[in-house]
Amino acid sequence: MGKHRDVRSPSYREAMVQLAPGGSAAAALAALEEAARTAGNILGTGGSSIDKLNAYRPWSSQQIRALSAWLLPSTVDDLIATRRYWVLQALDPAAYGLPALGDLVDLELTDCIAALGQAADEIRSRREQWGRWGWQPNDSRPGHPAIILDTNVLMRHSHELLTIGWNVGIDVRYGQTLSLGIPMTAVEELDRLKLGTGTMTLNGKDVPRRTLARRALAWLDETFPHDFFSTQIREGGLEGGQPVSDLNAVLMVDDLRRERLARPDLDILDDAVGLRPYVADVAVATYDHAMIFRARSLGLKAFKPTSDE
Repeated sequence: MGKHRDVRSPSYREAMVQLAPGGSAAAALAALEEAARTAGNILGTGGSSIDKLNAYRPWSSQQIRALSAWLLPSTVDDLIATRRYWVLQALDPAAYGLPALGDLVDLELTDCIAALGQAADEIRSRREQWGRWGWQPNDSRPGHPAIILDTNVLMRHSHELLTIGWNVGIDVRYGQTLSLGIPMTAVEELDRLKLGTGTMTLNGKDVPRRTLARRALAWLDETFPHDFFSTQIREGGLEGGQPVSDLNAVLMVDDLRRERLARPDLDILDDAVGLRPYVADVAVATYDHAMIFRARSLGLKAFKPTSDE
């Protein structure tokens, strides 16, 4: 087994902060940090209740514009355009009462700073999860190319993932470090299939699906012990005169508040699309033809790991 990276469940939430299509994780992080810094300046300046309100109103509008360049509107609403934001934008200071007004502005700014800090931490954690070994917080480069594994790939190949030519599927040079992503949706499907019936044809033989699902789950248990969700499963080098890539595995544990799509294949594709700002390239590995075509329609690479049907 390879090296575990210290990225643990309490500090890591997958896909809670949604970046805008084409957004940059590094730019989003910088915008969040700037928003928190300037909010802190307003809090620290003091002044009258009216002064605080007059500083908060343009600040909030400016941050909505700045953050909307990198984050989805729903995320910006959670961070800045809250219910209290709308109250403060429409509020008549004279009618509300000056002491209470100052307290309300302070409360909103304090909550915004906390939310912005949490969002920034989540982006840092995700960048580290998918980043380069030896990743540093100021590293603006995207992580290694990533291949998201469908459930059927885990069932067929859980004990031979190291021997598949992943570089060919994602079209990068041999020796380029790669990361394999295992979505929680796929793990849930394996849990369901381990109790099911039916068979899957594998190397010309009919094998019980529950056997393959249990084998894949055993591999996951071995690969991700305790609370480590990222690990190196193969160290690069030369093999038979050919360069061999470092190969990482990442368990994509999503946040409890993330809304799942109704169909597992669509949910896995949603995970892959959300990963694009964090890595150099994304591909989906599956034996499902419809999933391959859908992935390509979304601008993702998609391929069958082997010709074995």
